[in-house]
Amino acid sequence: MDVLVLVIALIPAVVVDLRRRIIPDAVVMPALVAVLVIGALGEAAWWEPIASAALVGVLLFVPALIRPDGMGLGDVKLGTLIGGALGAIPGLLAVLAGLGLAAAWGFSLAAARRTRPSDIALPLAPFLAAGVLAVIGPAALVHSLHG
Repeated sequence: MDVLVLVIALIPAVVVDLRRRIIPDAVVMPALVAVLVIGALGEAAWWEPIASAALVGVLLFVPALIRPDGMGLGDVKLGTLIGGALGAIPGLLAVLAGLGLAAAWGFSLAAARRTRPSDIALPLAPFLAAGVLAVIGPAALVHSLHG
């Protein structure tokens, strides 16, 4: 169920990030609360989703502190949601896959435009969503949609 909440939240997060370059708190924060509650009531220890969310959130918070023009707090909050929904290791893998995709795309754009990679600004939500899909796989997504 928590993966389903994540996927549902990713859809408007990606759309809004592509259009306006922000990830809305009105989407991410209620989904994060839902994921943490679902996780706390689930079979795992109640604190695991919270710890996983915090771990992935911190991973993204550090670069956001170092270079706020490169990564915003919306990206950090979305990463926190991903960690809470998927767990620590799958969440980290999803975020790292998304960051890797974003880096590859950014370097490709920079090369095509003959500019520095630091001059390329990308919305991160689509890449984080792709990382999530790469980690959970299409079969798991279909299974979560069918209950």
